[in-house]
Amino acid sequence: KIELLLKILGSFNIPALFEQLLSMAPYSDYALTFDNMLKMIAIFFRIKADIPVILMGETGCGKTCLLNYLAKAANKEIERADVHGGFTYVHIKQKMNEWMQKANDMK
Repeated sequence: KIELLLKILGSFNIPALFEQLLSMAPYSDYALTFDNMLKMIAIFFRIKADIPVILMGETGCGKTCLLNYLAKAANKEIERADVHGGFTYVHIKQKMNEWMQKANDMK
């Protein structure tokens, strides 16, 4: 399953990545199911198409683990915001501006 995911994400040509996902914690402890793979692939292609992604779910359901695994498998750095009751549009705007600046700096 890891090999298939890496091929789809375009990171199969990085030999060390496969070994890290197999043997390095926390990635080696992750339960990579086909359902999780489908979620990762959907997220990956939405990001490539410049479609914002919002993950919602109960505490502890695996959102962060899924994103961390996806980022490692895609060999990309991720940014995230934990949104809670006190999070306002000002916070969202501030985070988006920070991330857009960081993305522009990387070009």
